[in-house]
Amino acid sequence: MGWKIVKFGGSILTSERNMHEIVKLVKGYGHDTIYVVSALKGITNRILDFISRIENGNYADVTVFCNNFYLFHAKFLEMFKIHDRKPYEEIKVVSDTLKSRFLETVNGKLPDFLKADILHFGEKASSILFTYVMKYSGVDIKRLSPEEIGLQTVNEKEFLNAAINLSHCEKNLSKYFKSGIFVLPGFYGVTEEGKIALFGRNGSDYTASTVAACLNVEFLDIYKDVSGFMTCDPKLIPSSKTIKYLTYEEAAELSHFGAKILHPLAIEAVRRKEIPIRVYNIQNTDLMPETLISSHCLNTEFSVKSVTFTNVSIIKLRGGNIEEKFRLLSRITNLLLKHGVSIKSVITSQASVNIVVPSDDMGKCVDSLKEERINWVESIEYEDAVSLIAIAGEKLLNAPDLVLRASKAIFEAKIGVEMISFGNSKAVGYFVVRRKDARRCLHAIHHEFFDKT
Repeated sequence: MGWKIVKFGGSILTSERNMHEIVKLVKGYGHDTIYVVSALKGITNRILDFISRIENGNYADVTVFCNNFYLFHAKFLEMFKIHDRKPYEEIKVVSDTLKSRFLETVNGKLPDFLKADILHFGEKASSILFTYVMKYSGVDIKRLSPEEIGLQTVNEKEFLNAAINLSHCEKNLSKYFKSGIFVLPGFYGVTEEGKIALFGRNGSDYTASTVAACLNVEFLDIYKDVSGFMTCDPKLIPSSKTIKYLTYEEAAELSHFGAKILHPLAIEAVRRKEIPIRVYNIQNTDLMPETLISSHCLNTEFSVKSVTFTNVSIIKLRGGNIEEKFRLLSRITNLLLKHGVSIKSVITSQASVNIVVPSDDMGKCVDSLKEERINWVESIEYEDAVSLIAIAGEKLLNAPDLVLRASKAIFEAKIGVEMISFGNSKAVGYFVVRRKDARRCLHAIHHEFFDKT
């Protein structure tokens, strides 16, 4: 059979009911399985919030925060009536080390390498809890860490949105996994120098997909508390439906343009090896996959698979005649990537370059571009109050009627469009609209493609 890779999201690890279900799943998967776990729900956000307080000079609550970190995880052990002191002692070591990292800081903004080091303690703690719950449930399981297996990243200077050195991991990972059952904290790897580097939000998916690709598994199984990929975010459109089948490209584009089910880079690692991803909902007692992601465009009732939105900004570089555009684009993209910006799209004309970026990154984009002093750019402007509405489906490129239907739905809703892009990818196209119109635009497109059927 070979190895099996299973990832459990942090939102499903905090419920006693879910954990009993997970114990049954672990026993069902049996031998030669690796479990990748996220931090318990809310922990990463709590640490991020406290980092902000530290950066504002508030050190008074460090001891209280770290004690609460310990108590939060200790309650998890108590929930399973684990009274052995050893797991409590291990969690205490983690919380004490976290405290020492906070106290190493000085007034002002924390450097990225220190933020990464502080933020990875959530996954470290959850992997300890997972290990002991399984052991006390009769599962012979061993815990390994990214540091031990050398889950190495590419860029020595990128600590918050790092990419994994896949070729290095392919050569080395198999020697750490000979046989048995293992748990591995997700979300982070290590630089060549041994410093902690994070993979960004949903980074545990990326960890799991990388291990799956390196060990050539048959499937990658991911468990969440939602019904897989859906036709839209159900919090925005309650009538959204589960998407049963997606291609790798459709899933990657949806992840890139706002769907929060998977880390965008998680798709790339398994696509090369054609390893299908099965996304499960832990609440589904049948435990059939909600969404299957593979290389095949399987039959589906929907030509368009999903509609998503994300708040963006448009950075507009103007010039009388911007020449050497390829060189200019290379310089701009390298600059923004160096600052950790995920570029959504680039559209050019003879005298302008328009760059679509996440709205949270707009400030640092404008500042860094102004500091760069690009000679042939006469002005830098920006549009901030806009949203990107993406529609995904493998049939988009060869079915112009689908684009026409989406445009007609927006027109009939009396929504103005700032920008349109179709054809760059065979699986996705998008409209940029004023942010105040984003939800109406979502509803109009979703109704056109999914509610009329």
